[in-house]
Amino acid sequence: MDKLGIGILGYGGFARFLHQSWSQLDEVAVVAAADSRAEANPGDMRFYDDWRKLAEDPDVAIVAIASPPATHAGLAVSLMQAGKHLLVEKPVSLSAEADSERLLHARDKAGIVVAVNHMLRFHPLLETFQSWVRDGTYGPLRHASVENYAQDETLPPDHWFWDREQSGGILIEHAVHFIDLVDTLAAAPVVRVTGAAADRSTGQRDRVLASVEYEDGLVATHYHHFSGLNSFEETHIRLAFDKLRMRLHGWIPTYGHLHALVDEATYELIQALPNWTERTLAPLDDGKARHFAATGESYSATHEVFGTFRMDQSKMEVYADLVRASMLDVVKAVRDASHKVRVPLEIGLSTVDVAERATKSAVTRD
Repeated sequence: MDKLGIGILGYGGFARFLHQSWSQLDEVAVVAAADSRAEANPGDMRFYDDWRKLAEDPDVAIVAIASPPATHAGLAVSLMQAGKHLLVEKPVSLSAEADSERLLHARDKAGIVVAVNHMLRFHPLLETFQSWVRDGTYGPLRHASVENYAQDETLPPDHWFWDREQSGGILIEHAVHFIDLVDTLAAAPVVRVTGAAADRSTGQRDRVLASVEYEDGLVATHYHHFSGLNSFEETHIRLAFDKLRMRLHGWIPTYGHLHALVDEATYELIQALPNWTERTLAPLDDGKARHFAATGESYSATHEVFGTFRMDQSKMEVYADLVRASMLDVVKAVRDASHKVRVPLEIGLSTVDVAERATKSAVTRD
């Protein structure tokens, strides 16, 4: 089977990571790149200083848009009109309100494949937790909390990241990944969004909060902090079910702590987590089923368990696997019209909508 040609639009550090990751796939080949900066030329493939030349390249079947966020929506529409399949880096737009109609219209008119690179949807741990939500294994998910403490050592004041006209701000540029992560675990639609923020004296908005409420009562909080040294960078994701509490570590989670009430069947599911290490397994009522009520629901369990789990791969190895999975999903849809991509435009626009609403509602002190 012939490989599908990929063109990367915007060839910065992240694009180089994508190129390296995708070079290990048999189904595709990165054949071209486009960037207005001559110094971005990798020197080992066709390089265009104008994205329009990439759009005209007949060997490019799929374009990966990895340019600055403010350009994503406009470039996506133009490339769809040129007949290119797309994998668009998040955020797909800076405004769902402004761009949804034209993006969806362009895709439907062109009849091509468009996916948004919310690659965390392909994370095997999250896929497992999603099945727990779907099956009600540990009761409903009641609360999800994201705490992201990021560094700003490599983000000088003149970086485009701080310009909300270019990035959309932290919630739109960065937090959409985590908004989407919680959405993958949510069993109901969003009904209310609020936000808060704090600015530096220079006007840089470096701390933001979004509170997202779902129709079934799930409440998610997203706190993002871009004000600190690299040494203190960390991300924690907490999930609270009626019968399980979990803390995941890392913006790409690779390990976590877990506390649950289990019976024989649900204990086996926990033991199946990668490199499960049990700290405590304590019987309830001598191991007999104990019945109890929580949040208006009735449950039973035989044991209380504490432990940790950890993936075998490093964060960057998992990251590479996720972006490969995201691209392979696009490839499958290109080759098989019956396959629908897992992260279509609608999902990318929905996460932007939530982030946009939280950003608009944020209030800072004068």
